[in-house]
Amino acid sequence: MIEGRQRRQPCDPSASPLHREDLPVSEPAASISSSPKRSRRAMLAGALGGLAAFLGSRMSRPEAAAAAAGDPLILGSLANNSGALGTKLSTSVNGNAFAVSQTGSGGSANGIRGDASDGTGGVFTSTNNNALFATVASANRFAMVAVNGGTAGTGGGLLALGGSNVGVKATSGTTAIRGISTASNAPAIRGESSGAEGTGVSGHSDQWVGVAGTSTDGFAIWGQSDTNYAGFFVNQTYMGSWIDIQVIADPAAPIEGGIARMFTRVNGGKTQLCVALPDSSVVVLAAEA
Repeated sequence: MIEGRQRRQPCDPSASPLHREDLPVSEPAASISSSPKRSRRAMLAGALGGLAAFLGSRMSRPEAAAAAAGDPLILGSLANNSGALGTKLSTSVNGNAFAVSQTGSGGSANGIRGDASDGTGGVFTSTNNNALFATVASANRFAMVAVNGGTAGTGGGLLALGGSNVGVKATSGTTAIRGISTASNAPAIRGESSGAEGTGVSGHSDQWVGVAGTSTDGFAIWGQSDTNYAGFFVNQTYMGSWIDIQVIADPAAPIEGGIARMFTRVNGGKTQLCVALPDSSVVVLAAEA
């Protein structure tokens, strides 16, 4: 016996509540020690069977859609689907709110693509700056391409609505606007105006030609009007070649004074070059012999 250590008393089994005589006693189950021990091979087989059952139950159940509404966006996945809910990103950073960098090669390596069935594929708005800014560094490529793949109709490749401002403004160190048409009787550039004194196409130059027209085998400039002048020239007009004047019936005399009206007519089987004056007189300038 060690000094200072209290001697333990033997435990009385009858004092434990688990050994009270008044508790009901049931038939004891088979003793664990009486069952034979399982071999390691049996335990391994049981574990493999449980794993197979787990995998089979997972394969029989459909997986949930990846990145559904409320889930984080999964990069590298084509199955991100938010259902009928949209996704919005808000930030106050003085830079790009959302940036995508495409380092792949090929004509289909797009940075951002938007698809829509009945709506607009992409909408860009800005309160105090440009809504859309496109640049390209290649000399043989375009910063922006608009394509209409539908059948013939009233649509087009590009629609610009300027409201109270210019619809389309183009500046360049060379040609600002160039139109190309491959269809018969279809203009490359057409201007329309519905205003009382509006202009369909207007050209301006400080030092040279405001509007120029060239043609290899057709008309360089064509003008037509149903009730007014097809061409109106305020100052002197220079012709570097001949002028054809089609034969017509005698026109009405000019209404305004100081104007002479030149025309050609057939009189007595001979073509005459004439001038109609405001007093309704006609002066024959030349006639066939």
